[in-house]
Amino acid sequence: MEETDEAGNVNLYPNPNTGRFSVEAPDADQIQIINSVGQIVQQVSIKNTPSASFSLKEKGVYFIRIYSEDNTITKKLVVQ
Repeated sequence: MEETDEAGNVNLYPNPNTGRFSVEAPDADQIQIINSVGQIVQQVSIKNTPSASFSLKEKGVYFIRIYSEDNTITKKLVVQ
């Protein structure tokens, strides 16, 4: 399953996953991964990079916050 924002330029896959996933966001400047209690567990600057791969060890629900110059998009991610 893949989640895409309304503009069609942000992809988060696979979701759900077993801890390894990718984010494609060509217009993004920064990506934050936030756990279910609101703590930032990873933060990456991806300006001029269309995608990034991540690995999480703990199962649970996370929120992927994608910052660009124009807006902020938040996606829900499940690690099983």
